Amino acid sequence: SDVCSSDLRTWKETDTAEERQNKAQQLAVSLDEQGLLTQESMMRILRNGDVALFIAMFSRFTKLEDSFIKRILFDPSGRALAAACISAGIDEEGFRLIYGFARKARPPATKGRRDYQEALYYYARTPTEAANNIVKRWQEHPDPTGMWDLGISR
Repeated sequence: SDVCSSDLRTWKETDTAEERQNKAQQLAVSLDEQGLLTQESMMRILRNGDVALFIAMFSRFTKLEDSFIKRILFDPSGRALAAACISAGIDEEGFRLIYGFARKARPPATKGRRDYQEALYYYARTPTEAANNIVKRWQEHPDPTGMWDLGISR
């Protein structure tokens, strides 16, 4: 049985985007409090296509604001996403799944194979301590204005 199935049944097709996001945030908090907010549960939700709930869960998991999570998901370089994943302890398979999902959602002009290879290279070569320092700086700013000026560059 799916961890979230009973809670998800309470969502209505008629919910507005804001209502859905609020419910997603409430569910992410509940899962976290129950010890059920894990890489595995987030990957299951992402595979099921529930973007709002995944964003709320990933935000809670990384301790980064939802709006910032959306920004890093749609950054074609994947470097900010890699830093967030490394810092949160998400393994390479999880990073590949999240990056692949985000890549599919971006416009075709921003889906270069080179970006994918560079994102994987960055994930593999970034020390955990460096990723932790970058994410800590993001967490300390209510709305980080630039990921690249906080330690991520080519």
